[in-house]
Amino acid sequence: MDHFKENVLKRTIVKHARKNAGDVLLGAGPGIDAAVMKDGMVMAIGTAESKEPTAGMSVCELALLRAANNLFTKCDTLEYVTMTLLAGNEVDEESIRLSMISLEEALTGMGASLVHGDSRISKALSPDGIVATISAFGFGKNAAPEPEKISTGDRIVLTGYPGRYRAYNISVSEKDYLHKQFPEPITDALTAVSPDELSTQSACRIARLNNAGFIHDISFGGLYRALFNISEYAGLGVSIQHEAVPVMQEIIELSEFCNEDPYTWDSQGSVLIAVGPDNAEELIKNLKAEGIVAADIGCFTSEKKKVIKYNHSEMERYINL
Repeated sequence: MDHFKENVLKRTIVKHARKNAGDVLLGAGPGIDAAVMKDGMVMAIGTAESKEPTAGMSVCELALLRAANNLFTKCDTLEYVTMTLLAGNEVDEESIRLSMISLEEALTGMGASLVHGDSRISKALSPDGIVATISAFGFGKNAAPEPEKISTGDRIVLTGYPGRYRAYNISVSEKDYLHKQFPEPITDALTAVSPDELSTQSACRIARLNNAGFIHDISFGGLYRALFNISEYAGLGVSIQHEAVPVMQEIIELSEFCNEDPYTWDSQGSVLIAVGPDNAEELIKNLKAEGIVAADIGCFTSEKKKVIKYNHSEMERYINL
C-alpha cells in the first residue's frame, strides 16, 4: 500500500474536507492523525490490504493497529470500532473467518468492541484480495481537550527505530535469501518484533503525562514524511540532528543492501512528540523507564526550512516531499 504525494493530498483531498465545522475541534490536515470533537470524542481510521506485508497479522488486525495508533495520538484508550471489509470474488470464506477471529481477539485484548460494519464483494479488487478499513473511537477524560500547540524551540522526541516495521517485513518475506547474505544474528534481530513494539499506546500516554504539545504517528513514508507533516501542521521549520536519531544497525545494513533510505521506510510503532524544552529530558527518562526507545532529535524553528544536519560535515539535507 502506498500513499498520495503531499501536494496531491492537500490540493485534491484535504482541501475539500471541513476541518473545523460545528463541533469539530481538530479535523483533516497534514500531521493530524485523528479528529477531535468538542465533547471529547476522538475518531481515527486505518486501512490495510491483503497484498501488503502484514507483519504476521491478519489484514483486519493490521487495519486495527493503524487505526488504534492514530487514535492514541489524541486519547489513551480505544473503546469501539466499525469496519468496512471488501473482498475479491474468489476469496474463500475461511480466510475471512480467520481474519475476523484474529480481529476479535485483538479487540478483546484492548477492551474494545466491533459495533458496526459493512462487507462487500468488490470487482475492483483482485479476485483473491481483501481490503479492511477500521474506524476507531475513543471518548472521555483522557481525550485531547483542544487542538495542541507547537512553539518555536519546542523539542522533537522520537520513539522507536525508524524503518523497524518495513525491515521486519522484508526480513520475513525474503528470509531464505537474506540468510545467505547476512549472519544469522542480523536476520534474527530483524525478525524479533513483539506486538508491543508496533503499538504506540504506552508512548502516547506517557507523552501526555509529560505535557506533550503534539504527537504524530510515524507510519507510511517513515521518519522524513512524518517530520514534513508535523512541520506543516505547526507552520514552523524543523532542525534535526542526524546523529541523534536512534538507529538499529541491522536496519541500516539491510537498507544499504536494498539500496533504500531507512528514514523513508514505514515505521508503525514509532511516534514524533513535540514537547517544551523544559520537559523533554523528563519525557525521555519516563519513556525509557517503560522500555521504549526514545531520543531528542531536534527542534522546531521560526524558519520554514525542514533541515537534517550532520556532525561530520557542513552538509545539510532538506526534506521535500
